[in-house]
Amino acid sequence: MQFYRSIPIKTAKPNIGEVLCSGILLLLIIPMVSCHRSSRPPSAKAKTHRLHFNPPDSSHYSYNTVCETILSVKKGDSSFGVQRSSRFTVNYFISHDSNDVLIEMTFGGLDYRERSDVGGQMMEITLAPGFDALLNRMRTATIFARLHPDGSIAQTSGAQEIVDSIMGALYGEAEQQQMRDFWGRWADQQLVWKNLDPLTWPYADSTNYSDDHWTDTLENTEDINFRIDKRLWVDRSHGSTATVWSQGSVSADKQGTWLWASPVKGTLTGKEHGKCVVDTATGMLTNFDDSVTAGGDLRIPNRSARLTFLKTIKMTRR
Repeated sequence: MQFYRSIPIKTAKPNIGEVLCSGILLLLIIPMVSCHRSSRPPSAKAKTHRLHFNPPDSSHYSYNTVCETILSVKKGDSSFGVQRSSRFTVNYFISHDSNDVLIEMTFGGLDYRERSDVGGQMMEITLAPGFDALLNRMRTATIFARLHPDGSIAQTSGAQEIVDSIMGALYGEAEQQQMRDFWGRWADQQLVWKNLDPLTWPYADSTNYSDDHWTDTLENTEDINFRIDKRLWVDRSHGSTATVWSQGSVSADKQGTWLWASPVKGTLTGKEHGKCVVDTATGMLTNFDDSVTAGGDLRIPNRSARLTFLKTIKMTRR
């Protein structure tokens, strides 16, 4: 089975599965796992400390982000793997409008590397020209968002404009509308949510109390899909900062499992561990660490295979 293909350029007839497969080249440029959240409010017992998302007006925050992903699939005597690393800077410019928080996001210092491992032989993967164009566009683009005081996202814009600016370089005229719609959904999920999630990571319900616990549910969509059920708690507060921890368990999606856009059968298990240090006055993170490990036995397509997956994310305020 061929696990990697380059994105079709101009003359190739687009195939959504192939595009999603090749789209993994850029998914880790943006830090966070895309998610759909569900949470329960904390109990009313321990009200020793309360966290708010309340960055000051006209403020600027900048973070260095390092992401690493390793995925390996072994079938009998053959194996295939992908290793990715990215280092970049994301800037948040904050302003207020009534009770809402307005955020402008820009990116800098983009450094992205990917290697393939075929049978133990490591090779650098050269990004297609279209991906270089997307990276260059991201260096000069701005994404806008409006957040409510509880950290929920009310409105976003700017991601579709990034996609529109590179369609002509990637596809012929007949394919552009179809791929514009596809990449528009991709950009909304990967560019918008993956950069806003770090800011709202500790605020699943907006009333988190020290020594209390709450839950959060996320869905990984990078390379392979699975569900992460997390338990979070505020461990302690030291003066101006508080530490939020999480522990999660990985399980297969009830709607089915796919690997690089191809459906597969089998079981997945794993763990998630996270730590976020938060400025108690502003609600902005000081540093963030999160890791997800998953693995399982799959059928690809009719042969047994062993999959292992590791993702680590680190964000540090500059």
